[in-house]
Amino acid sequence: MPHTDNGQRARSVASPGDGRVQALVERIHANLEAHPRQDAPTVGVEHELFLLKGLCPASIDEANAFFECVAAHAPAGANTIEGRRGVERIELLRADGRYTVIKFEYEPHLIEVASTWHRSLTSLEVDLQDALLRVEDAAKDVGLLASSRPSLDLPLNDERLAPTTDRLRALEHSRVVAMQRRLRRDTTAARFTATMAATQVQVGGLDWWRTPSILTDLHRLEPEFMGLTHVPGFACGEPRSRWKAYRDVFEGMPLLGHALDRSWSMEWWAAGLLASPLVGGPDAPWAGWPASELSAWPFAAWEDFLHAVRDLQAIRPRLFGTVEFRSDPAQPDLGTIMSVAALRFASCLAVHASAFEDDLPSISEAHSSWWSGPPSECVPEKRLTQLARVLGSRGLREERYLRRWLSP
Repeated sequence: MPHTDNGQRARSVASPGDGRVQALVERIHANLEAHPRQDAPTVGVEHELFLLKGLCPASIDEANAFFECVAAHAPAGANTIEGRRGVERIELLRADGRYTVIKFEYEPHLIEVASTWHRSLTSLEVDLQDALLRVEDAAKDVGLLASSRPSLDLPLNDERLAPTTDRLRALEHSRVVAMQRRLRRDTTAARFTATMAATQVQVGGLDWWRTPSILTDLHRLEPEFMGLTHVPGFACGEPRSRWKAYRDVFEGMPLLGHALDRSWSMEWWAAGLLASPLVGGPDAPWAGWPASELSAWPFAAWEDFLHAVRDLQAIRPRLFGTVEFRSDPAQPDLGTIMSVAALRFASCLAVHASAFEDDLPSISEAHSSWWSGPPSECVPEKRLTQLARVLGSRGLREERYLRRWLSP
């Protein structure tokens, strides 16, 4: 399917004449408008941790014991989800009826705490503190360490890092194909996500699809924060080095890292999705290829395509209406996690209120600076002060979460 008979690339299925870009735009708009909207800005966190036995990644049996322990001590109303090998997900019921989740990210040694969304940073902190303490206590009870760190110092060909589920095997297979398309013989780097962890922030209630300039301005701000979330002492502890690992595997992919070099538009995003690699196992001949280079469309519905395509932007809009910030390596403790959440939340509040219209670099300058700009030690004191004021104006004392980065 990916090539024509003479070995040349197949014609583009995303050419202007066939209307696929516009059709995808319409499908995305329909999804967004159909999803329940927030009537005020919200914030949530997805924080990844390694399960370790000493310095070694946890085995499947050890990880299963950990999840069984979390489930055994879960509060009333929690849901325990079992998979083929045992418990793989615990949903903790919160007072508002929503759930914060503890689940596998890369089985068996990388897990994720995914909070529900909150309207204040204070309630988010309480939520995360409870979940992280449950993770820490359960790990100790079964002789493991739940480690908040950006990376593991292990060679990627270590068999303990091999994918253990169909989902992980499909992801790795697609990365291998994407690298082989660029004539890369050594595809070991395709397993890079097994040794990397992140702290990601989701902000909702922005209606960014109705005001696309929000996403443009967030991209213009992004390079200023590269040094703030640096975790010293780890190979992928600096945001830029983290994304160089992505670039090594996905070089040339349009939606990678700080991808935006022009004003954001839904058409730009849709065209980028159609030109991005698809995820599938060895039985999917299109795996690792972008839809725009396939000779035939393999999906029965747009939802199938959207489920398969890889969007690896550092600032990623989501089909359920949030904006996801993906630049930051896993932070070491709750205090730094909350500082990152406050930074991202305040940035969205400020951009939503058009607070920085005359005080931002051009989008092309921001794009270039993010990938290869000034040293990460440059801390934007002026910008942080502005963001602290934005949080302070809410009257919830949320500006305290930015104090670690501000001068006394």
